[in-house]
Amino acid sequence: MLALRNACRLSLAFRRRVIPRLPALRRCFVRREKAVCVQEIRRFTSLSSRHSSAAASRLECSSDGKKCQVLWSDGEQSTYHAVWLRHNCQCPECRNETTNQKLLVDINELRSDLRIHSVTGSSHKMDICWSYGQGEKEHHGYVNLEWLKKNSYSADALHKLRAQSQPTIATSLPRISYSEVSKGEEGVWKWLKNLNVYGVCLVTDIPTNAEEVRKLAKAAGGIQETCDGEVFHIVAVENAVNVAYTTRPLDFHMDMTYFESPPGLQILHCIRNDDCVEG
Repeated sequence: MLALRNACRLSLAFRRRVIPRLPALRRCFVRREKAVCVQEIRRFTSLSSRHSSAAASRLECSSDGKKCQVLWSDGEQSTYHAVWLRHNCQCPECRNETTNQKLLVDINELRSDLRIHSVTGSSHKMDICWSYGQGEKEHHGYVNLEWLKKNSYSADALHKLRAQSQPTIATSLPRISYSEVSKGEEGVWKWLKNLNVYGVCLVTDIPTNAEEVRKLAKAAGGIQETCDGEVFHIVAVENAVNVAYTTRPLDFHMDMTYFESPPGLQILHCIRNDDCVEG
């Protein structure tokens, strides 16, 4: 399934595919680069200043200081390990206050002798003091309660998360007209939403010239030129070096998954059907 976010920059490469006795196709790949924009970073709003809807009724540390148990106001319980909490500390020393990005914690800070020395709760955060060894060093920090609740890894929380993550099965192929996508952002949003929820979407009534499918691809991202150029042809040949150059039918699949940056989205543009094709 494809998940597109505003934070991802997309790039494209196109293929034109002409196969005897099969629908003629153009193929387009959409790739996601390893880049995150500032807008997405700041979507993780300032945890230190944001009020939380989660409330803790009781905070309790284990006798060895390696775990902290939280009883939430809704009756749920979560247990967090001292090392995990230290790794996710959200104090200014551990998280950049401007971008809200987590700063790299020195690996030596995550030692096996790390203990929770004390823990107290307020309306929106849990203040923690960690200690090392025989009190040789301490770190004072905090974790936002709402963030803590959302990232609970208790058995019940993981069970609920898995239940919410069940795939959505469509009873029919999601579709949208090319004219609706071309009208503006609302149509593009509907198209990309179908791709995100169902993993596939049929865009109908696309003109057969290459420029139209290029426009459709550009709606999802910019064009990346490959060694074959922006648009190139694939024709079925004898002794093909790739199954794409044969007449064998191919079921739903993603191409180039073995690449370092495989395509995130594949677009097939049907140019024509031969007489033997029905439907």
